[in-house]
Amino acid sequence: MPPKAKYSAESVIEASRKIIAEQGIGALTAREISATLGSTTAPIFTYFGSMEEVVKAVYESVSHDCGIYLMEALDCFHTLTEFGVRWIKYARENPNFYEFIFLHHGMTKDLVNTNQVSFSKMLEPLVEKVSKTYKITVVDAVSLVHTLTLVLSGLCNSIISNFQNYSDQDIVDIVGKIEVSMVNGFHLVYENEAKKTDETKMPTSEAMKKYFS
Repeated sequence: MPPKAKYSAESVIEASRKIIAEQGIGALTAREISATLGSTTAPIFTYFGSMEEVVKAVYESVSHDCGIYLMEALDCFHTLTEFGVRWIKYARENPNFYEFIFLHHGMTKDLVNTNQVSFSKMLEPLVEKVSKTYKITVVDAVSLVHTLTLVLSGLCNSIISNFQNYSDQDIVDIVGKIEVSMVNGFHLVYENEAKKTDETKMPTSEAMKKYFS
């Protein structure tokens, strides 16, 4: 039986995650990965054709874990508030990962475009629940979620740059008020029932393209 390989694609990804978490995406180089692994650069390029492939694999790993954490909000009654609170807490507790995922630091244009599609797909269950919970069209649910992500991005940027320091309760209060004001605003547009009838039939994936492509 051949000896078990000392290194693997997973170990390269884990080493890369450690580097990004501690130093940021700017520190992710083949030399730094090999130092973290305690090896030469050979294991890296045994499993990946280039550093761009490493970055892509690490992004998929980090964003997958982040997506699971954010989408646990679907199990909560106040889904949008919980989603927003989780988004901000993730940025506060994982600032380097947040910059990597959402600010696209260290990525090529093609990789950014691919990641935006993945992010849009991840949000589809949230959009569908928002549409059903608040009895608004899928198009308006997409618009609401998109607007919320823009507001959350601004809050997170101020937090990770140490411009603002919010307590957990501050975050809950801020996001809760945003949810209430946004939902109330969207309900005001339903004086035009024809618009509501037409847009209710639009598939979520098609509606997502309007804002997240």
